[in-house]
Formats: sequence, C-alpha cells, structure tokens
Amino acid sequence: MVEKKSMLLAYILWFFLGLLGVHRFYLGKGGTGALMLILCLIGGALAMFGIGFIFLIPLGIWWLLDAILVYVNCSKINKKAEEFAYMQTAMMQNTVAMQEKILNQEK
Repeated sequence: MVEKKSMLLAYILWFFLGLLGVHRFYLGKGGTGALMLILCLIGGALAMFGIGFIFLIPLGIWWLLDAILVYVNCSKINKKAEEFAYMQTAMMQNTVAMQEKILNQEK
C-alpha cells in the first residue's frame, strides 16, 4: 500500500533537517537519506581540522537541489497513492457487482 505524503511536512523537514537527510527518509529514499547523514557527520567532524568543506559543500549543493526534488518525489508518491486507491475502489466495486450477480443467479 502506498500512503500519501504531506508536501508541507516534506518541505519543513527539508528546510530544518535537510542536511541530515531526514526529508529523504520521510519520502522513502532511505539510501540517499543515509548518505546525506553520513556526509553531514563526516563533514562536521572534519570541520575541526579545516577540511570538512570537502564534504559539506557538495552536501549543501545537494540540499539546494532537493528543494526541487522534494516536490517531484512527493508528487510521484502521491500520484501512486491515488492510483492505488482508485484501483482498490474499482476492485471492490467489481467484487460487489460479481457477488450481486451470483446472488441473482441463485434465485
């Protein structure tokens, strides 16, 4: 089952916790969310030695690009959820119609 995702919540997570990849975990992109988290942790740890920018600059660019990708990914997920709900409704209606047909044949 595919659940709809809140675009507002996705953007709030992106804005406040985006460098940690939390918005990606929310949108079902756990692998890239974990990669963002690792880059942030390594970059933060290496910042004490003055070389953290090697990880933090690409992470910041990725975070900015995610402003667009949050919309794209959330839209895809919500479209799939709507299609799933439509298919589920159609199957239920078909099942009810078949049951009614069977009951009418038995009479």
